[in-house]
Amino acid sequence: FPTVSHSAMKLLVVAVFCLVATAFCGRPCTVSWKNCGSPTDKGNVTKVTWSPLKPQTGQNITFTSTNVLKETVTGGGFELTLSLNKIPVFKHHGPVCGYTHFDLPMGMGQVWFNGLKCPATAGTHLVSDSVTIANSAPGGTTGSKFVFKDQSGNQLSCVELYIKI
Repeated sequence: FPTVSHSAMKLLVVAVFCLVATAFCGRPCTVSWKNCGSPTDKGNVTKVTWSPLKPQTGQNITFTSTNVLKETVTGGGFELTLSLNKIPVFKHHGPVCGYTHFDLPMGMGQVWFNGLKCPATAGTHLVSDSVTIANSAPGGTTGSKFVFKDQSGNQLSCVELYIKI
């Protein structure tokens, strides 16, 4: 084996430590949202909050949305399109009513979706969902576009969540 100087060994140890720390320690995230609905939607997302206010990778982030329905919803579904730096990387469909859980691709995290409690009458409904982004998730901006539809296939609402790592 070749001889390695003491200072080169220290540098190698520091480099390995930095790689491990990046992969297993939480990195700060910046969160934002946008309503992507239209005036013809049967509902509207008027507010989205998240906790903790300064999330990090590796921890649970809870999103609470304020949803205003113009009609009673007895069923339907949602489509999630997930992108990384504006490149679509994942699609998922699920029920708009009730609970569903799914993993993000390549071990990037998990989503716990707590939909409407149907039948959901016209009016305001709070819905809380949770996301965990793995510490090993790549850096960049993750965009999550949710399109919600009612039992007749009419669009209820559309919301985009952005998480920048």
